[in-house]
Amino acid sequence: MVADPIVQRFIEKHADNAARLLESAEPDETRAFMATLSTDQAASIVRHLGRHSACHYLATLETEQAVELIKALPIQYAAALVRDMPAPGKKALLASESVPYRIKTILRHPKGSVGAEMDSNPVTLNEGMTVKQARSFLKKYQDHISNPLFVTGSEQKFVGVIPMKDLLLANNAADIARLCKPSIHRLSAREALASAGSYPVWQEVSALPVVDRAGRLAGVLHRDRVRETLNAAPAHSALAGDITDGVFSLGELFWTTCADMLSGYNSSTQPERP
Repeated sequence: MVADPIVQRFIEKHADNAARLLESAEPDETRAFMATLSTDQAASIVRHLGRHSACHYLATLETEQAVELIKALPIQYAAALVRDMPAPGKKALLASESVPYRIKTILRHPKGSVGAEMDSNPVTLNEGMTVKQARSFLKKYQDHISNPLFVTGSEQKFVGVIPMKDLLLANNAADIARLCKPSIHRLSAREALASAGSYPVWQEVSALPVVDRAGRLAGVLHRDRVRETLNAAPAHSALAGDITDGVFSLGELFWTTCADMLSGYNSSTQPERP
């Protein structure tokens, strides 16, 4: 069964409100309805579910279904959900070879640590590039660029940073190595996220490098990710309580349609009585 086109459009525009409505439904109803959606549509709703609801929904899926769903989610968020899944489902999921390696890498770090929330595959510049080469390279990854830009050398050794404005103003022939500046702050993957999140340097930068003992760039910690993680509970409470009358009307339309679909689904799966 495929979701009604009206419901699909509602989800595309109001995934947050759809999530609130589904959180009040029975688990079996939620699972049955989500099964009518595409992976991307289901992922858009899961992103707005409360952590507890999202983890338990993930645990109800078959392993390969769960793998496809987490692949459609932002990598750090997917790892956080897997980390908090009930034990049986989590064990089965992590045993799958289809789970992205980056998620397994993140899960090696303790919950609440910098390593657990860092981007382990950031876009970086090589110190051997020219400015022209760097600009051409960055065009391919416009949605994943941080400021400052991070520079590495051989064997991913961390070299330093380049403020975005410096790259934009530099001559095409200039060497990246000459523009590079030492980072004002480096983090350890083992450091507590709460401690790292309190540094005043976040007022000046949107991301900080995470460097291992050998001096290699292990990842990048983004300011938005720090705030999102540390403020997750209050943010969720505020969101849940901020529903206007107009949105509620849309919610009624959505839920009425869902109820009809679920009713049809349940009746089609119930055995006929003699």
